[in-house]
Amino acid sequence: MRWGREEPVALACDLCGGREVTPYYLRPDGLEVVLCAACGLAFALPRPRGELVQPLCRTAALGLV
Repeated sequence: MRWGREEPVALACDLCGGREVTPYYLRPDGLEVVLCAACGLAFALPRPRGELVQPLCRTAALGLV
């Protein structure tokens, strides 16, 4: 799955709430992994909306990926 520009949403770091990030890695599906400048947590930014990720998690939990 490739993420369209209208699908992801930008959020602060889940660990510390920081909003300054450093680019780390561009995933093959188009999402960028960044590092929080305050605490170092790596996360996708912008993040896909929950309703788009939930079916993927369900599929993975069933061992279908």
